[in-house]
Amino acid sequence: MTRSRLASSVASGLLALTVAALPQITADAAASTAKAEWSCRVKGADVPTTMWTGGDGYWSDAAWSSPQPPGADQSTGHVCIKGPVTVTIDATSGRVDLASLVVAEGATVRVSAGAELFVWSDDAADFSLVRADSAIHVSGGTLGGPGKLLVRGLVTLKPEAEQPATLGTSDGPNIAGSGGRLVLYDQGHLRVEGSIPDLPASRLTTAYRVKARGTVTITDEGSLSADHGTSFALVDQRRQSEAGTLEIENDEGYGEGDADNGLPLSRFTNQGIISKTGLGVSRIAADYSASGRSSTEVDKGSLLLPEGTEAAAVVMPGATYGTGVCDESLSDCGLGTSIERQQLAWLTIPANEDGGAEVAVTLEDDDQSLGEVIKVDTKFLDVSTAPAVLQLRYDSTLLEKDGVVRTWRDLEVMHQPNDGSYHTVVPCTKARGIPRGQVACVDRGGTKDSSRAVDGGVVMVVLTTETSRWRVP
Repeated sequence: MTRSRLASSVASGLLALTVAALPQITADAAASTAKAEWSCRVKGADVPTTMWTGGDGYWSDAAWSSPQPPGADQSTGHVCIKGPVTVTIDATSGRVDLASLVVAEGATVRVSAGAELFVWSDDAADFSLVRADSAIHVSGGTLGGPGKLLVRGLVTLKPEAEQPATLGTSDGPNIAGSGGRLVLYDQGHLRVEGSIPDLPASRLTTAYRVKARGTVTITDEGSLSADHGTSFALVDQRRQSEAGTLEIENDEGYGEGDADNGLPLSRFTNQGIISKTGLGVSRIAADYSASGRSSTEVDKGSLLLPEGTEAAAVVMPGATYGTGVCDESLSDCGLGTSIERQQLAWLTIPANEDGGAEVAVTLEDDDQSLGEVIKVDTKFLDVSTAPAVLQLRYDSTLLEKDGVVRTWRDLEVMHQPNDGSYHTVVPCTKARGIPRGQVACVDRGGTKDSSRAVDGGVVMVVLTTETSRWRVP
């Protein structure tokens, strides 16, 4: 009797548990369905009309809710791809034009060499979206169009089959304002990877614009080559407590990508953070401006910004900051000079300095100098253990005077302290030290790290415990 009651009680309990669980299961299923429907929406509107219905595959496959793969007509191509699938647009599909695209729920779209993916819609209720757990990988193809692509997830640019990855559009003139835009939201991430020998690996073309509240990383051997009329901006995040960041983890950067055609350089606006961590030389070759709460941080290696840039950089011990751009072929990034760019200057913080320094290096017009006066401003610079190293590079076109071509041995360097007049800087000692009673010296030691001849000009190397203005008469 007791056993029968126990069995009956357990059975009743199980039944009650099952009945009680049914509403929860139904609710979970409904929530899952609602989430799936929500993930394809933009601004809460049911915009997408064509859905990917298969697993991993190619855009040209018959795995769509429509009879034909979308992309032939941008006016009706509203597309959503969701779920843990990878859909590849390859040369077979060629060019795909969509009104809008939502990449959702862990989905990945891959645009390979020979393929183009263009989105056209650009209004508050109808634009393209890469959700937080989703990605678009551009591998030698082109992503862009005249529309807006909002990225909460990941976009990667990487060359493939010796073809660069491109953000841009093949439609419209190459003038500012005519291209589309990619907007990185706060958590959005753009990664620039890979390289092609003697060619730009990733490109901005046809007035395309990148606006970054999130993170842009240039890594591996990647670089971003920007045509005239394009633009790139690091801006405040929505909550304004943080800002967009450009992380340069290698020895590349952001440079000019096409020959001079009468249009201005790509515009680079820094209202966020530029961080340089690669061991070699990186550069920003653009129409550069810095404003707001922007900052530049050189943790390792060398970072060069265009001549005339007023913004200071936080430079860590042993790191270098100065002026420099790339030539139009991108074959000479940072340290080379030319007829158009006759002079460069950069300052290296002592390796034993504790906390780094804030450095600004600019060039100022001066009719009495070989080239221009170099102005070096520093704050928090500690030279108690070792001097800073200032390198002044001059193109060979500047070296002729009174019919004689001068060498580095013939050049003198003059220094003007903040509260004084110019005076000639003395040579360093044989032990590469600053003579007693002096604040600076010219290193004429004849080594690869001293003043020397270089391809296309000369470099004068100065060891200094003071900054301010420098000139070569």
